[in-house]
Parts: sequence; C-alpha cells; structure tokens
Amino acid sequence: MAVDARVRYTKMMIKKTLIDLMKNKHISKISVKEICDTAQINRSTFYKHYNNVEDLVEKIEAELINELKKSVNQSKKKGTKKTLVEMLEVMKSDIDLYCVLLSENGDAFFRNKLVSELYTELLETFRYNFSVLPQEEHNWLLAFLDNGAFGVLDCWIIYGMKEPTERVAEFMETVMNSAIKAVIKR
Repeated sequence: MAVDARVRYTKMMIKKTLIDLMKNKHISKISVKEICDTAQINRSTFYKHYNNVEDLVEKIEAELINELKKSVNQSKKKGTKKTLVEMLEVMKSDIDLYCVLLSENGDAFFRNKLVSELYTELLETFRYNFSVLPQEEHNWLLAFLDNGAFGVLDCWIIYGMKEPTERVAEFMETVMNSAIKAVIKR
C-alpha cells in the first residue's frame, strides 16, 4: 500500500526538524516535545510514526544505510571507482543529514553501523585475494582501509562535500589499491 502524501510530508517535516535541531544540539538533548513544537505537529502525530527520538534516528540511519547498500550493490560490478562515486553521490544528495549524523551532535555509533553494513559489499569491488595473508594481517589491512576511507569521508563531509565525487573516489581507490598491493606483494 502506498504511503499517503500527508504521512510522507509529516515524516519529512519531523526529519527536517531533527536535522535543524542537531546542527546546534547533541541528539541526546533533543526531546520529542522540542521536535513537535518546532515542526508544529502534535505529539500524537509524532508517536504514530516513532516511539521516541532514538527510534526516529534509528529509522533514519537504517534508511540511509539501505540506500547506500542499494547503490553499492547496483554499481559494484562497474569497478571500485564507479562504486565509490555512486556511494558518494548518494551521500552528497542528503548532505545536511550526513553532516549532522556524522558530527559530534550525532549518533556516535552511526559511523560503525555504516562500516559494518557496507564493508562486505565494498570489499567485493577490490579484485585481490586477501586469503594469502595471515588472519591477523588480513584484519589489520581491513582496519587500515576502513579507517583511511572513513578519514577521507570525514574530511570531505567536514569541508561541505565541495570536492567532486569523482576526485574523492579516485583518491580513495588509489590509496586503497596501493595499500593492498603493498601488503600482498611484500
């Protein structure tokens, strides 16, 4: 059954209000009452869709992660750079939301959720055999790639996602491939 336009609008307003509030306040300090007052909706309307602020955030995060996973799955046969570009484009299309969720005012565990959900899909785009490495080195390499990639993403997000996605993706791919080759060929 299709979602009623009024329901979509209400959820969009709640989400927008949360984003605006998170620009100046940590998520743990935002109340349902504050969201409702700012969005000019009744608390009962909020509770029709969400149990509390944490539920709202979890649903928003799950939606974002699913959107990113879908993007990665649709593009991973096109190669690493194309996959990264499309993933970055998805993030850039909702810049305000990613900026606040990954900021100090957001959910401290959102980054980890992103990593754990996208890890397997993204690694499939690299055409290397990691099984040649001892297990501890395999784990170290994956941790290095994870932290490096998200370091680049964090920097890109902090500076307002101004650099073209193609440039960021190419840089990430080059660095990741270089690290993988260096470790495997040593």
